[in-house]
Amino acid sequence: MILSLAYKPQVGDVRESPALPVITSLLGKGATVLLHDPLVERVELPDSTKLETAPLAEALTSDLDCTVIVTPHAKIDYGQVVKSSALVFDTRNAIRSVGPHVHRF
Repeated sequence: MILSLAYKPQVGDVRESPALPVITSLLGKGATVLLHDPLVERVELPDSTKLETAPLAEALTSDLDCTVIVTPHAKIDYGQVVKSSALVFDTRNAIRSVGPHVHRF
């Protein structure tokens, strides 16, 4: 799952979002990609592929191999994200407040 598509926290603008090349790369490698962003309902990739975002509760009930936090938003329950994900790749240190049981590499 890719968490947050916006180009910066607390906005719904996806122009120049760092999530877009990540999504494109994962899809190109055959991955199934779920998307969530509380401020963005859908995104169009550079190749004109249109993708819808899922509600967080729905995405977290999926069998997630990895959650990639690309852009942090205050509205996301990162404790629930950590609890429900086998692996969290946090590019923005969004899970720092979750607790000491989180392993950082």
